[in-house]
Amino acid sequence: GKLEQIIKSIKIFDFEKIIHSNLYHNLNLEELAHLSNKSISSFKRTFKKHFDTTPAAYFRSKKISRAAELLLSSNLSIGEICWDCGFESLSHFSSAFKKELSSSPREYRKQKSKAV
Repeated sequence: GKLEQIIKSIKIFDFEKIIHSNLYHNLNLEELAHLSNKSISSFKRTFKKHFDTTPAAYFRSKKISRAAELLLSSNLSIGEICWDCGFESLSHFSSAFKKELSSSPREYRKQKSKAV
């Protein structure tokens, strides 16, 4: 009934809140599953159902989007943006960024700032 729907909505909200509040903290699957009070397999299933992708792809995409935004809207160095977005190394950040947006962070900043 209605109570079950409310409980389900709260659980969905809590799950999504846990994910979004930990986007840039580099938690592993075990830690995220624990925070959401699920087994790893249950966490992966729930994640796929909510976000229609894998946790790794989702987190990477969100981090890259934030990095792209910061490259254009701030004067932070590429290194600072890398750390702020939760990447563990500059080389991993650069290769993930290039794979997602087809240019390096430096090229992206240069191209887009010219277009403005």
